[in-house]
Amino acid sequence: MARYSIEDTTLTNIANAIRNKTNNTNPIAVSDMADEISGISGGELVINGIIREYEVNTGASVSAGDFVEFVNKFGNGDFNPANSYYLSACKLDNSRVLVAYCDYGNSYVGTAVVLSFDGTTVRVGTEKVFYNKTSQYISVAALTESKVLVACCGISGNADKGIACVLTVGDKAVTAGPMFTFNTSVTAFTSVTKLTDSKVLVAYKATETDEDNNTTNYGRAVVLTIDGTVITVGTNYTFRNGNTNYIDVAALNETKAIVSYYGSAEVLTLDGTTITGEGASVIFNAGTTAGSTSGSYKSIIPFTATNVLIAYAATGVGRYTSLSIDDTTITIDQTTSNGTKVQKATSNLHNVGIAKTSGASGETVEVYCPTMPTQRPTNGGDSN
Repeated sequence: MARYSIEDTTLTNIANAIRNKTNNTNPIAVSDMADEISGISGGELVINGIIREYEVNTGASVSAGDFVEFVNKFGNGDFNPANSYYLSACKLDNSRVLVAYCDYGNSYVGTAVVLSFDGTTVRVGTEKVFYNKTSQYISVAALTESKVLVACCGISGNADKGIACVLTVGDKAVTAGPMFTFNTSVTAFTSVTKLTDSKVLVAYKATETDEDNNTTNYGRAVVLTIDGTVITVGTNYTFRNGNTNYIDVAALNETKAIVSYYGSAEVLTLDGTTITGEGASVIFNAGTTAGSTSGSYKSIIPFTATNVLIAYAATGVGRYTSLSIDDTTITIDQTTSNGTKVQKATSNLHNVGIAKTSGASGETVEVYCPTMPTQRPTNGGDSN
């Protein structure tokens, strides 16, 4: 799970510039935004550059006033020639990411590989099997540039369990430490987030069967402490009694995390390896109700310790919701189905802008861009 602390970004400066111009009273209409903000100063940002002839993505459209994001084009390539499932990736540094996955072409084993970026060239490292049996619901989190924690459901014979190990990333190879079990029953929807360089939080669904063959499901979380490649498992905490699917967890800081399942979210409080859930869960997906078991896969992106964005699939649309956190209370700020438009463009100087003109799929649009490069989110020099 990526965790960022954003102190100053282009979009923040744009928003501040608009608020300053309107004195916080008269919002600028989206259709007028491009012309209105041209030349407005927001801090050190001046939005008055025009980048021409950016191509609109296939099947998409851009209207004047839309925020657009530019992405470097690396082309297509394979890091695994067979079917790959339960993929999870994390950033190691500015030129490398680690991808972990279930390799269907190799008996479903858990595998990891490092992708290195040089300009628009992607180099695929040597695959490393970190668990030589069936691996499902894989999730990874970078502890440092050379250490990654991987957690998954490991299936051996008729035994399913939650397992984790430390991957050490060297210059040329990935090595896997010993496996440690954090849940002895069937484990699914595993999600892991970094708390510190030596601690991670794992959230997952546990399914248990009693002696009378009755099945019960729980949403659980546990803190794992890492020393080298040795993992110490804390006390498992049940944050939800009942079926708990589509889990994602993200650390807000070292002592707080937000966990989401179905269309709900709640705050977990951490004290060392002790977890408590003192706040009530909040339904952010209007398509679900209290106790509902409907929902979808999602991703939580923390901007600060008090604000996160959750992107998820709703009925017929992709949707995102902004949440504010005050201690253990969650407030829904905004829900919309209109996301940032992502464009086919290569630009090392600009990451975001605002469309000046409109265009359909394959057409070109003019975009206002800041005169200074966008600052990427940072957290002491890394993101993980």
